[in-house]
Amino acid sequence: MALQQKKPVKDAHITAKITLGKGDDGGFQIAAELHGQIEGLSREETQALMEAAHRVCPYSKATRGNVPVTLWSPTQVGVSAVCEASRARRRSIIQAAKTPIS
Repeated sequence: MALQQKKPVKDAHITAKITLGKGDDGGFQIAAELHGQIEGLSREETQALMEAAHRVCPYSKATRGNVPVTLWSPTQVGVSAVCEASRARRRSIIQAAKTPIS
C-alpha cells in the first residue's frame, strides 16, 4: 500500500494483540487490535495507510464482520476502523474475558 500511495516508508512495525472473550451468544469470540508505527509518516498518514491496507487485506476480508478489529497508530487516543456498534461489542467481549469462567 505504501508503494502504491508513494509514501516514503523507512521502517514499519505492526503488533497484533488478540483477545479471547465471550460473544453475545455466550460462546467464545476473538477480537484484534493492530498497533502500527511507520517511520517517516505522521500519525494521520500511518492511520490512513493502515485503514487502506485493512480494506484490501485477504485475511481482513475473510474475517470482516466476524472479528472486531481496531487499528491504532502512535500517540493515538483511540481511533477505530470499525463502527460504533463493533466497538461496543468489543468492549463487552473484553469485559466478558475479564470475568472468571465458573
